[in-house]
Amino acid sequence: MIYIDYIEYLQSKFYNKVFMDEKLEEFRLEESNIDSKHFKFTDILSNTNYFVDIDKAKEITNNVIDYINKEMKDKNINEILDFIYGVIIDRLNEYEYKKFREENIKFKLALLGKLPYINNDDLKNKNFTKYKENFYRISDFISIRTGILYAIKPNFNDKEHIRVFGLLDSINCYSEFNTIDLNTLISKEINFKYEFAELNKLMIKENSNYSKLKVDLVRGAQVKIKKYYLETDKLKSIRGASIILDDINKGKIKNYFRENYLEESIVYQGGGSFLAIVPEGKGKEVTEWFEKTHEDFTITAQSIATYRNIEIGDLICEYEFIMDKLMNDFNQRQMSKVYWNTDSNERNEGEIRNILA
Repeated sequence: MIYIDYIEYLQSKFYNKVFMDEKLEEFRLEESNIDSKHFKFTDILSNTNYFVDIDKAKEITNNVIDYINKEMKDKNINEILDFIYGVIIDRLNEYEYKKFREENIKFKLALLGKLPYINNDDLKNKNFTKYKENFYRISDFISIRTGILYAIKPNFNDKEHIRVFGLLDSINCYSEFNTIDLNTLISKEINFKYEFAELNKLMIKENSNYSKLKVDLVRGAQVKIKKYYLETDKLKSIRGASIILDDINKGKIKNYFRENYLEESIVYQGGGSFLAIVPEGKGKEVTEWFEKTHEDFTITAQSIATYRNIEIGDLICEYEFIMDKLMNDFNQRQMSKVYWNTDSNERNEGEIRNILA
């Protein structure tokens, strides 16, 4: 079986932005040549086998930790997280991307975010087996775990401290000795180590004291978008409709969660839909906001949102089952909404009425 050097692959892909499959030949190894200094895993989306050179991962991690210990007090947490989450990279034009490659530490922040998460103790003990089927990128691990923590501690006033602790408690997983100086970066009174330790167990499907805690899982989506675009044959109106939907997708949804919950409350967002984890009892509020926002800003564009109250243990361990249930709720909600538009060619004079079954 062939495995590909994941760090070399990522560095080549980042450097060129467009990665050619032929280059994979440079980074291939037979499984028999992969020793205990490498961590093997399979990407479930592409079904590609990779290995991580742990010494390379340690070097990247140590560089990032040194940077954070020196610079974090003067840096905005959003800037660091945007690089780790890969948000900034996706926005760069060719000139900006070239400059990004030259700024070595930002390159390494982005690279670290793509590496698979491994608990530090498991790394020391070479206990990699459990991660072959429970693979998270560090960026996803930070984001999902931080979002869940906020959902179970919604009354904690300083949301930024949850984000900072979520970042700092996760990124040193490949470093054996170099640690984050938490005392200088975060108040001594604020400590979520127990909470994050319990969530860590959940993430890799181990028994946790938090498995029975409840949150609301929310799904929202724009539906029948083609009909909304093409209800007029005027190019200007079609373009205007596109801009309105883009503004909701790229601006209003993220801003809503940033102001009312956390950015990390969003599990995914794209293509006019989103999935989010919010505190128990807040799902109804989010669904109403989503549907009303579309009514207020688009007049006739159709949107559906629904939520389920679930145990976080089920969310992690029974994800497909939970999503099937949520999708069934979504479909029923869509069938229960009837739309009228008094004049399909004049969006501004449209009227929407909701009839709930």
